[in-house]
Amino acid sequence: MKKITLSIMAIAIVLSAVASSASALFSSTATVSGVTFSTGNANLQVWNGSAWDDDYSPSNFLFTSMYPGFNNFKSFSLRNSSTSNIKLTLNAKLANGATQSPAGAWDILKDVVEARFTNADGTVPLTSWRTINYWNSTGANFDTGINPGENRWYRIQVRIPSSAGNEISNASLADMKFDFTGTQE
Repeated sequence: MKKITLSIMAIAIVLSAVASSASALFSSTATVSGVTFSTGNANLQVWNGSAWDDDYSPSNFLFTSMYPGFNNFKSFSLRNSSTSNIKLTLNAKLANGATQSPAGAWDILKDVVEARFTNADGTVPLTSWRTINYWNSTGANFDTGINPGENRWYRIQVRIPSSAGNEISNASLADMKFDFTGTQE
């Protein structure tokens, strides 16, 4: 009986080896050529009045003759021009480097002048009131989920609290800029 079992096992091993070698002999390959891998981008642009642009210096984006109790706004529009299908979260940060008059005007105004962002008609605050020193050092997110191809209008509101004193008289900061960054959500 032992010999029969060994013989059956030997036959099974030989058949298995023959079947394995036979299947290895049959194969076929198909090829797909010209495969391309390409990435898109995140692209945030600002409306310059006639076209979408990456850098815009409007001549009318001025807050002048400010005084204690001053409160005014300017409107602007940002567009998600990304080539990738991504939503962007928007962040604003003030870039210092202003022309100061008199020298030291930054130190006079940095903790007095306040700004915030709202929706287009000013009814929904998107950020809290923050000093320009805060906007310069920290910045903040002010909108989420702007879709590819979508543009939105916003307001930047600027104020000087009524409690400000005469120390701000005749101080100015010129050529400052807000950098807006769109980050994939």
